[in-house]
Amino acid sequence: MDKRDKIIQAAIQLFVEKGFQATSTTSITNLAGVGTGTLFVYFKNKNELINAVYLESKKKMGQSVMQVFDVDADFEANLEAVWTAVVHWALQNEKEFNFINQFKTSPHIGKLTKEEIDGAFHAVHQMMEQGQQSGRLVSLELNYVMQLIMSHLNATIEYLMENKIKDVTAFVRSAFAVLMNGIRA
Repeated sequence: MDKRDKIIQAAIQLFVEKGFQATSTTSITNLAGVGTGTLFVYFKNKNELINAVYLESKKKMGQSVMQVFDVDADFEANLEAVWTAVVHWALQNEKEFNFINQFKTSPHIGKLTKEEIDGAFHAVHQMMEQGQQSGRLVSLELNYVMQLIMSHLNATIEYLMENKIKDVTAFVRSAFAVLMNGIRA
């Protein structure tokens, strides 16, 4: 792991544990095992660091989604594949998942960062629009439907992280079925 990656991993851990304001750049570099000035070689300030960490974490999650995303697949099958990919990514990347959840509404995450993330997930947004247009997805405001999906997804992931489930695959399928019962047109 190079110095930049060490800084990012330390920042994720400390931002989740202590919050943005209570985390000093010195504590980040100490945990990363690099010199204090090294952070500023890669990032102008702590605000730039948190935006880089957020963007990189969301892009990593997006890469797992895009590996299973199939523009030609049936809407519900595609949504389930995306859903399952996010669950598995989160279970394998618990620190990044917690970081994303904790800072998704933070005023420290800039507009440009959010716009770049929206662009990375554009194909999923289009899939949702097509689901509504085809009558497969409830015709409520799309952003509201997306929030419902994300809330249910987060609840599923958090439950799996906090409880020992013998058959995670069956649980994820059942949780997805519950979701579809609520958003299917």
